Amino acid sequence: MKIGTALEVREPLATLQPGAIYHLVWRDDVRALLVHLFERRQANTSRSKSKRPPTRPAAQLHFLEASAFESALRTQQLAPCAEQPTLPPWHQGIEGVDLLSLHLSRDSSSATPRLGGEPSATDRPKGRTLQDYINHREEVLADTWLHRREVFSMRDPDQEVKRRARTATPPQNEERFRVWFWVKCCFPATGLALLPTFHRVGSWSRGDQKYAQTKFGRKAADLGRHHTSPMNAPEDIQRILDAYRRHQALGKSLSRIYAHAMVASYGCVRQRDPKGRAIVVQPEGRPFPTYDQFRYRVYQALGKQRVAHDLLGAVRYRRSKAVSEGQYSQGCVYLSESVAYDAAFVEEIPCGLDRKTELQRLVVTEGVCKTSGMVVGIGFSLGSESQAGYQGARFCEAIGPRAYCRLFGIEVTEAEWPTVGLSAQPVTDRGPGSSLAARLGPTKTQPIRTMVPSYTPQSNGSVEAAHDRSVKIEGPPRRIVSRSTPYELIKHEILRVIERNQTGDMRNRLTPEMVHEGVLPNPLSIARFLLRRGRTLAQSIGFDDAVRQMLTPVQFNCSAGAAELYGHRFRSKALNAWLAEHQPRRLRGYVLELAVHYAWLDLDGRLVEVVNTPAIRTNRDLTYPSLLEMKEDVQLKRRLVTESRWEAHAHRVHSSWCALEETGSMIKDGRRLSGRAKPGCRSAVEGADEFRLIPRRGAR
Repeated sequence: MKIGTALEVREPLATLQPGAIYHLVWRDDVRALLVHLFERRQANTSRSKSKRPPTRPAAQLHFLEASAFESALRTQQLAPCAEQPTLPPWHQGIEGVDLLSLHLSRDSSSATPRLGGEPSATDRPKGRTLQDYINHREEVLADTWLHRREVFSMRDPDQEVKRRARTATPPQNEERFRVWFWVKCCFPATGLALLPTFHRVGSWSRGDQKYAQTKFGRKAADLGRHHTSPMNAPEDIQRILDAYRRHQALGKSLSRIYAHAMVASYGCVRQRDPKGRAIVVQPEGRPFPTYDQFRYRVYQALGKQRVAHDLLGAVRYRRSKAVSEGQYSQGCVYLSESVAYDAAFVEEIPCGLDRKTELQRLVVTEGVCKTSGMVVGIGFSLGSESQAGYQGARFCEAIGPRAYCRLFGIEVTEAEWPTVGLSAQPVTDRGPGSSLAARLGPTKTQPIRTMVPSYTPQSNGSVEAAHDRSVKIEGPPRRIVSRSTPYELIKHEILRVIERNQTGDMRNRLTPEMVHEGVLPNPLSIARFLLRRGRTLAQSIGFDDAVRQMLTPVQFNCSAGAAELYGHRFRSKALNAWLAEHQPRRLRGYVLELAVHYAWLDLDGRLVEVVNTPAIRTNRDLTYPSLLEMKEDVQLKRRLVTESRWEAHAHRVHSSWCALEETGSMIKDGRRLSGRAKPGCRSAVEGADEFRLIPRRGAR
């Protein structure tokens, strides 16, 4: 037990009250000194012009014989408090607050600090800080504190303290000096205990009925203090709140709500004052609030956050006003523990093979690991966000980026993109990605545990932040037309994702362990760190299962030892061997919609990979068409065949006409006779002689 320990009285003991708290300030062989700190109520006198605080600090000294004190401790009549106070009871509300480090110093125009009660006039010089108040009281008590043992040895220490207050330079108020001294004895190591009760300033309620007709706040600069009506009565405040609730609406400003309330609820109109200024008046003279009073009461009753939520809407309030509740990565530990998916348009518009035609915009669907920030899956679609894009991203995640990028003709090493496996907890919005076919996993019934609300991009912030950003250009609308085809743009996006995984700023996700291991603050380095330690929840899935569940099923026609899809022939040695024993007309297969260079045919329950093989050698990039382009090419080919058919008829007519002009007969215009021709007969020989005598065109 040490000096200043707070003791609780559990049973009646001498002059001590049960349940009260007493501080041990001194003990010797004769007696122990205990001090009870409390607040004493004081009444305001009618002659007092200023409002005095309802209570003031007080201290009461008690004596116990040394033997009685020790006996009380042994019998638990006195026991140390379980939680020792660090400040006097009048400072309990500010325990643990480092007030001295706050910017609480006042400028020269300030009369009192914002924290306090009503200290004496000598206690409130302008420009003083809280530390100045404490230092002032420490200086006043310095001599008495230095000779405190002499004070404790006196028969009546209280009287000795008061005597020293009278003889101090300058003389001090005896009661105030006495309270300061005993507080210093109870909390010898805490200077903050001597701070005045500044934190209680303004604790009285303006809502009391006696202030109903009192004007608060500073007066108007040129209209006077009594220009407007007081709005302190409970019924006036309730009327303001009712008017606000009646006229508030999403997107409506507070000033517009006030204008509607003044017209509909208070019956106010506009008039001109003698100076010609427009003012708001109530024709019948009834009180009405000013805009500042209206806003003050609304904010006071509902709070600024609630008003902002009502007027801005939940999404904008959350984005611009609400306090951040942390990062999405805080709840994740393992790689691929949770993957968020979202789609975004590519800014550039792809062109056709002629490099002139503008096609539909490319949509990129990305899956981002919430733990590392790494893009673990990417899919594509044309024109709009679609289920195929989400299926492509899940397919990339399932088979691994290395195998996935091969389907687009890109070689990616494991060091550049090491993740493989499906996440057990995919997160999507309520768009096409939420459909059942897009979220099939290893068990075909894998549920999406989290589905973010519609039109709230912040709820899916992990993947929204991964989208490519562009500079917004002001002025008339413009578009960027690329010189690349959709297939080439897909290659660009894959390379951009690899670049982002290597350069993304993830410094906020580095743990102390990663820092000591020298992990670079980018998604790829964090993912490698987690993989080296086996910290991954990615679920493996067979390649065949991934193809059947996540790619687009199509029907192939079989002809000439190949599988044909929209005029494109797909071949492989395994297919040739199978067709040698089977003669099917159609086969079921699967393709990746945006790059149909590879396809997978279902042959007797097994998948066989086939390759798009053109009839003649051509540019390799042309063998990676999209499924949509293949369908359009079929329609175009049919139109060309039709045009060719009409043109063939015209050419045949022209040939027949030329033959008639040249020979007098048309092509294939002979007579069909019975019997077999006899080349050696007399008539045939004579005919041949006549033919040789016929003059030919151009002969001399």
